Amino acid sequence: MTHAMDVQELGIVLVTEKHTPAMLNPDVLRCSGIIPIDWELARPPLYAQHLTQLVFQNGITLIAEANRILFIEGIRAKASSNICIARIARHYIERLPHANYQNVVISLKGTAVMNEHLDAVRQYLVTHLLAPGAWQHFGQEPVRASLNFTYTLENKRLNVSVSEAALEQSEGQVDPILLFVGTFAYPASVHPVQLCHVIEHWQTDLKIFEDLINQRFLNQEKQTWTVPLPELIPLNA
Repeated sequence: MTHAMDVQELGIVLVTEKHTPAMLNPDVLRCSGIIPIDWELARPPLYAQHLTQLVFQNGITLIAEANRILFIEGIRAKASSNICIARIARHYIERLPHANYQNVVISLKGTAVMNEHLDAVRQYLVTHLLAPGAWQHFGQEPVRASLNFTYTLENKRLNVSVSEAALEQSEGQVDPILLFVGTFAYPASVHPVQLCHVIEHWQTDLKIFEDLINQRFLNQEKQTWTVPLPELIPLNA
């Protein structure tokens, strides 16, 4: 039996030009109102030549590289009103509007448990999503697969990757799972208002991603939002 996908993580990526990673400083973020003053780091900041990483006790991670800034939050079992990473990303743009922003990407990561035999996930990928063929019978072990799909939507492009993974339970049991990663890429924009508009509508992207995977990949009927699923057109269809 395959369960509906649970979305585990929401990421917002600000694509930048010539960004200085060292600018991602916890004191600066607090003083400028980008993050709440009471947020505490879970461990010391990581400062490398081309990267800065901040991990907070509430599980939120901020990463700055030379060409992008990542805002990441685990959202499994969270109410939408308790998810704050979009607000933090928007505050970052509003407080630092001259940071040479180029674009924004909404990233979602989800998993689906298959309560069957340990080979169920591999078989789903190579026999359900792919057509049978001689290519499956080569090598000393069963072939494994990871798949990528690109969908063109009205004002963005959705890239979906599907791969196999394993979830280790506390008692040592290992469950086979499907790992789905979806990224929504929008047309290039350097205007802070347009970038904030995309970020504010992250729940629409979440709904599209959930419905695509649950209804069209897993044949599930799980519903958590009320935004209609648009017609998805595979690229080069």
